[in-house]
Amino acid sequence: AGEGERLYRTGDLVRMKEGGALEYLGRIDHQVKIRGFRIELGEIEAVLESHPGVQQSAAIVREDRPGDRKLVAYVVRSQEANLRAAAELKAYLRVKLPEYMIPAAIVLLDKLPLTTNGKLDHKQLPPPEMSGDEQSYIAPRNAVEEVLCGLVAEALGLRRRISIHENFFELGGDSFLAVRMIARARESGLNFSVKDLFIHQTVADLAQLDTSAKHKGGLGSILVRLRSAGSKPPLFFVHPMGGGIDFLFSLVRRLEPDRPIYGIRSGGLNGEAYHPEFDELITEYIGHIKSVQKDGPYFLSGYSSGGTIAFAIALRLTQQGDAVALLGQIDSEILPPIVDEDTIEIMEVLSFAKLYTEESVSAEELGKAPRGQRLSYLLERIKPSTSSFNYAQVCRVAPVWQAHRKTMWSFRARIFAKPEEYRYPGHIILFKTEQPVLDSAQAQSANARWLNSPTGNWEEFAPGRVHVRMISGRHNTCILEPHVKDLALQLSSALQQAE
Repeated sequence: AGEGERLYRTGDLVRMKEGGALEYLGRIDHQVKIRGFRIELGEIEAVLESHPGVQQSAAIVREDRPGDRKLVAYVVRSQEANLRAAAELKAYLRVKLPEYMIPAAIVLLDKLPLTTNGKLDHKQLPPPEMSGDEQSYIAPRNAVEEVLCGLVAEALGLRRRISIHENFFELGGDSFLAVRMIARARESGLNFSVKDLFIHQTVADLAQLDTSAKHKGGLGSILVRLRSAGSKPPLFFVHPMGGGIDFLFSLVRRLEPDRPIYGIRSGGLNGEAYHPEFDELITEYIGHIKSVQKDGPYFLSGYSSGGTIAFAIALRLTQQGDAVALLGQIDSEILPPIVDEDTIEIMEVLSFAKLYTEESVSAEELGKAPRGQRLSYLLERIKPSTSSFNYAQVCRVAPVWQAHRKTMWSFRARIFAKPEEYRYPGHIILFKTEQPVLDSAQAQSANARWLNSPTGNWEEFAPGRVHVRMISGRHNTCILEPHVKDLALQLSSALQQAE
């Protein structure tokens, strides 16, 4: 334009290349600010579309949780190119863009949703699942890794399990979320700094730094501090047959913030020979509980078979003169030894398969395996389709599961033989799913009364004092998103009423 002539600001963002050619990068009115950095969304889109596997792209800022703004890119793959995974695009972007411009997630779509006017329809863009590669999933190997996997999922708002070798920042973490996660880790008794997380970006690497288990009040192998802050009496969760507590993290972050929370984890997961006697187990767990809270009233809860252990702990505490304010059983039932052993073994191995493997196995198929060998049959069946490392993790849990199953059944046989000696004086809150583990056909037997009990048979030991609260989901999903919201509401309500 000549001197004095009017210029028109187009809003286009370009850069001049060698030779004077202008390269169009996008619109300047697509500029956003995240974590203090000004980011031009059009520049991200331009770099994405320079990849031969990308036909079209859109970069936006999402705020699926209040205050948690994430950069997300949506990509339509080119039909000619072979673009297999979003990870390939992230690696490509890292070569061409600064780290703060790398999207927390890249979602592959068949096409971008458009409005009737042909513009991008932001409302129709799906939230990123941030899902990892299930084939490469490696389970936590100790208490520290269990806690860290839960804290990573919590900090990033993920609704899936975290592998110990997944990178915190590649999953969408940033400096703000790193500070939040480290603060929660310290509440759990882990002595990490934000700098540690920037250097050791996976759970496996970070866990190796921990020395807090060696110090009083730190994270031990049995009692795991999930939340230390709060002025109310602590809530103690007991592990189910598998011995782990990683299922708790989605639930814990939805409970009232003013209550410390601890998880009791099996010592059998430490890799040593494990043959627990039930009464000794209860004595050991009560010792850990009293190391945190010397006197009652106590608040206890157990999920699945963990309810049997929680019941025994509550019974022993009351016999010793301690008050128990809450005994909350999460979809837990107690079955007598007269129930058909085949039916129960099949039911429990089915539950193991759903909790610890990716395989689908039917009750009919398990029924063909010899009694007492059905878990071994399952492990052999899944071996060809499971990664060697993950298979080793399942095999690590299996003997702990079997040991707990044996000792719990010895306790059940004892208390059903003389139920009058094991009457619990308090109330039991049963959080019960609407759908049983066994379907109606499997539960049709002479023992249907026990298998379909509306109170999980706890009425036998607390007559007139079992209060049932129905929750959504099935036995293996009530502790997971989205059903865990319902469980958290019901448990929070029960806690308030018990105080």
